[in-house]
Amino acid sequence: MFSKFRRLKIKHYLILVVVLLLLIQLGRAAYFVFKQYYPPDGKEIITIDLSEGAANKEGFIFQIPRAYLMDGYLDSPLSVGNPAKVSLFWMGFYPNGDPYYTLKGPKHTDKHIDVLLVNKGNRHMDSEYLIKGQKVHWVRQELGMDIYELDYGNKKPTIARFYVYQDWQHRQVVIEDPGTWSYKYNIYRPLTKKIELNALIDKKIYPPQTFKAMDRKILAFVQTFQVVGS
Repeated sequence: MFSKFRRLKIKHYLILVVVLLLLIQLGRAAYFVFKQYYPPDGKEIITIDLSEGAANKEGFIFQIPRAYLMDGYLDSPLSVGNPAKVSLFWMGFYPNGDPYYTLKGPKHTDKHIDVLLVNKGNRHMDSEYLIKGQKVHWVRQELGMDIYELDYGNKKPTIARFYVYQDWQHRQVVIEDPGTWSYKYNIYRPLTKKIELNALIDKKIYPPQTFKAMDRKILAFVQTFQVVGS
């Protein structure tokens, strides 16, 4: 009788151990997900290396607080201390410099700005291709910008519009309005000779008369994260 009771006790003990181990594993998994997507304060500095294929790293290294980065769009894991070697990455912020960090995706009526930084390598910059590589036609000049249009014909029931100007360093900046279906303008501009900056801004909040000011603000803010002399 004692032996049977003892065996039953041991069996219950083993079940309890298994349950505890499972709870520990679930806890570890939950903690990993929390750390990956909801960092405690977002202030951890992440190093991003965009120098793939480049002879040197000058201008290709960025150090950015994690709260600005959109993990899901990186092609390698984020970690503190180990540079993430990528060909592109997304970051998000508000005009006042506050980070935009969410798993829910961009909000359609939000002031936040999405920025994609891409190492173009030997490929053409979109700020050049969109005008020279497509059958666009000049429409008029407005607000100090040349306006071009592209008729997609049967492919899309819309006409794309491009606002083009040269910045103070004589680099071409293109703001694309993809058409009536889109709620975002796309700003394309060189950050360096190899890196292109593509920013998405809300049409309802940022009309064409704000383009130049927004371009300067976005460029200056992104440049604060570039490591000088890298």
